[in-house]
Order: sequence, then structure tokens, then C-alpha cells
Amino acid sequence: MSLFLEIIVPEIRRFLSGKETPIKGMIKARRGLTDIARTLLTSQSAVHNGGIYRHIIDRYEPKIAPPNTCQSPGSESGNVAGKTQHRIDPPAGNHPIHLSPSHPVSRDVFLHTTSKSPPNYRLFPTRKLRDLPTALPTFDSYPPLPSPPRSLDFVPGYNLTTHIIPASYPRQSFLEPRRYPHLESVPFASPPPEEKRKRQAWAFDTGTKLRGKQAALLKLRTKSHDSEAKNDPWESRGPVLWNVVNRYARIGAPKDQKAIGITVVMSHGNGFHKELWEPTIKHLISLCDHLSSGIHIDEIWSIDTTNCGDSALLNEKYLGDVCDWIDHVRDILNLVENFIPEGPFVASTQSLPVHLRRVSFDCSLRREKSGFHNRNVVAMGHSSGGCVIANAACASPSIFHSITLVDPIIFPEGNRRPDRWVMGALVRRQSWSSREEAKANFLRNPFFSVWVPEVLDLHVKYGLADTPPLEGGGVRLKTSSFGEAVCYADDNFEKETYQILRELDEKVKIKWIMAREPLYENIVDLTQATVWRRPVNSSNVKVDSSHTIPQEVPLELAKETLYGWQDMYAEKADSIRTRL
Repeated sequence: MSLFLEIIVPEIRRFLSGKETPIKGMIKARRGLTDIARTLLTSQSAVHNGGIYRHIIDRYEPKIAPPNTCQSPGSESGNVAGKTQHRIDPPAGNHPIHLSPSHPVSRDVFLHTTSKSPPNYRLFPTRKLRDLPTALPTFDSYPPLPSPPRSLDFVPGYNLTTHIIPASYPRQSFLEPRRYPHLESVPFASPPPEEKRKRQAWAFDTGTKLRGKQAALLKLRTKSHDSEAKNDPWESRGPVLWNVVNRYARIGAPKDQKAIGITVVMSHGNGFHKELWEPTIKHLISLCDHLSSGIHIDEIWSIDTTNCGDSALLNEKYLGDVCDWIDHVRDILNLVENFIPEGPFVASTQSLPVHLRRVSFDCSLRREKSGFHNRNVVAMGHSSGGCVIANAACASPSIFHSITLVDPIIFPEGNRRPDRWVMGALVRRQSWSSREEAKANFLRNPFFSVWVPEVLDLHVKYGLADTPPLEGGGVRLKTSSFGEAVCYADDNFEKETYQILRELDEKVKIKWIMAREPLYENIVDLTQATVWRRPVNSSNVKVDSSHTIPQEVPLELAKETLYGWQDMYAEKADSIRTRL
């Protein structure tokens, strides 16, 4: 490494001064150059040459020109492992990234004073997040794990355990039925018709009703926004729901004792489940274990939302036709503030109990007010999970050092989610005679056929539940198609999150990892407006994937996530090495 540094650092200096050098041949492979710079940034030489490395990253990270403008000579695509990647420029006429807090900039300029503003944009009503309960809700007993426990051995040096916690309480999805009987969450009971035409007609009728109910809920929410607690329509108690969580924890000393340890919280997209993160998790662990990364992962918490995966199996008799994504935000904060064990992370081969113990009230309050004093907590979310993570960071910015948003569903008011999402979920097949038949069916579906084989195998193994013989046998989706459709019908929360995102504390770093195509068809590409909603301390990249980035390109996702973490902790890592 020292010989390499002796060669590469002078070459970089000569290149920056404009002299001819072989390094110029590397410009056609900009990603290779920035990869080298990122690696060097966490090496011992960064103490003296860190400014040069950061300059290379800022200047030569691959970019694309803003929509409907000519591409500049310095903005050609880069390539990583065969996957084209880009960075999204700010709307035309605006200052680029890395704005200094001492350099005040009106954030409204990024939306309202350029031709790139979203059409029909208007303010959307927002809410103050309901406080988490100060004690556990009342319930008869903890439920058992809904699926067989898995092997402890995940990858060398890390154990995998599965846990159950009570979800946040009370739920926004449960209204007071005596006051609002027409908006009460009604459990779904009637199976859809088998005949295709009747099934499609049923899906259209059911989807229309779900949309209408969500519209009525929005009106009620707006009307009661400033009401007193005693008049709050959401003061219903409702049943206690459950979250199932996977924990991936280091069991020995890290390879690099000087590296910064982090705790990662992950939130999946609607209709998916916690296990689909595992290829990305394996790549993250492998990349971080490299001695030059400057970071090691202490533990990862991957949570199933109450309507998906194993959580859905525990909650299915209570899940109805009303969804409010803000409940998932409170579930994330409930996990982080109330159930991640007290004190610094301690590597151990001894597992935590299946039913996690709640930390003390003082500890929860301290975390809520000032974050963790002995852990570095970062979060990442995909799709609706990205929207949830962004909203959670806005509600409790002291907890998260950084958030990685993977093609999140965050859009401004004036845009309606396509009806086909709701209808498509409702008509989706839910059961098969065996896992082999289910996999064959998935492979014929264009949506699943682009997934890497490892992810699809995980979906077949952990996304399906065995159906009891008395109920027909075979396997079925853990996440019901109706429960998925109910969440798609709620397109209010993404607009609410967009509205508050620009107020996110500037200390929280945002890394946007976006798909190559906009998620909503037939409307203006809102990606640019979204990723520049809060421009300070933010970076973004486009990867060569459709919306299902964790399922299609987990290695590229892991690389880009690690780059974001390194940018966040580079200065801290340098100062630690200097002191040592």
C-alpha cells in the first residue's frame, strides 16, 4: 500500500495541476478513479492528502445533466461492475451540492423559482408524530415466533437471531368505531372470485372503495389537525399488534480495531419482508470488513412492518382495510428508542431473548431527546420503507447520523399514485401447491425475473408460509395481497413526508440511491425535485436497476451505501487515527 501511495499521490497532484500524465487515461473510467480516492480517504495517507481525495470524489463522481438540457462534456456515465451509475444534478440555475451552513440558501428556490418545479405543487397537511407510550401496552401474553427459528450462523463473525416486540400503540389505523363507524378498519374476510373477469371487476370495485376510504380519512385528519386530544378521532385503543425483527450481530472483535462501529436499522418496501435485505447485508459486512473501509458493522436490525412477512402472520386477524404509514414510522422509533439494548454494543455469542425487553423509561427519553451516546446509528429504507425512514429522521433527528433512501416513495402533492398498483396487488396470486410451483410462477413474471437468484430464493423460502392441511395445504404469501393493496391505497403519507423533508436537521446526512427510471409513469420525472428537497449534506446516485434495487443489484447498493457512510464518518475516522 505504501508503494502504491508513493506512486498514485504524486500522479494525482500532477493531474490536478493540468500536466500530462498517464492518469488522464483513467478519466474515461471515472468510477475507478473515485473508487481509488474513496479507498485512500480511509487510509493512513488521508491525514495529509484527504483534501485531494475529497476533491477527486466531488469533481469526478459521474453525473448526468438536468432533464431537457444539453449534457456537459464532464458529465458522461460511469460504470461499476457493469452497472451504469449517475448523479442527479440540482434543478437548472441552482447551486450544486455541499452548501455550507454558514452560507444560508432559501430552500424554496429549489422548487418554486425554476422551470423544473413539480406541476400543480401545493402544500400538504402535516401532523406532529404521536408520542410513543411510556410503558408496554396491556396484553395477555407474548406470541411465539410465527416461523421456525433459523440457524445462528449467518456469515463468518456474525450471528442471526429473530425477535418479537409489541408494535407502537395506539395505532393511527384504528379509529373510534362508535364515532366513525364508516371509517372503522374492517378485517378482510371474503376471498376474491376465481374467474379472471369477475376477479378484475372485484379488484376495481374494492380498489375504488379503498381509495374512497383513504380520501375520507385525509379529510378527517385535516379537520382534526389542530383539535385537542380529547376530540382526537384516533384516541381508540384497538388491539396490540406485533413486529418481528431480525438481528445480525457481530460475535467477535472487528478486523480493524480502529474502524468506527455502526448500528444499522433497515425498513423494507410494501409487500416485501425483512429477509430480502440479506444479500445486501452480506455485501455490506464483506465490504466493511476490508481493512481500508474505516467502518465495521456492529449489528443490523431488519424489521417486518405489521402487515408484511412474519409480522403479518401474527397480526392477520386484526389487519383491516385502513392503513396509515405513520404507524410504521412509530414502529421504527419504537424499536430504536425502546428495544435496542442499553449501553454500547458488546460482541457476544450469547443471543438476546426472543421477546426483547424494553429499556428503562429514562433511557428511552434520553434517546428521544439526544440520541445515542454510545452507538452510531444509521438507517436505510427501500420504497415505502425509505419514506418511513425519512419521516422517522424528521421526527427524531438526534437518533440517526445518516439515512440511505433507496428509490423511496416520496412525492409532492398534485400527483396521484397509479390505480394499477392497488388493482395489481388485489388480483395477485397468493397460494400454490408447493414452493417449487411458486418459484416457477415467479420466474415467469417479469417483475420477479430480474431479481438475482439469491434474493428470489429467499423470497420463496421466507416470504411464503405453509398452509395447514385442513385449509388445503400448499404454501401462501405471508403478506396478503389485500394488505399490500390497502397500503398502496394510502398515497397521502408520501406527500406529507415530502412536505416536511426540507426541515430535516442538516446534521443528518442523506444518501439517495435512485432507480434508472421514474417510478410513476406518464408524469414529469419528480426524481430531481425529490432528491434536492433538502440539498444540504445530501448526495445522490442513479443505479442501473428498476425500482426493486435491493432485489436486482444488492452489490451495487451495498457499495453506494458504504460510500455514503464513509463520507459521513471520514473526518471522524481521520481524527481518531491522528489521535492514535
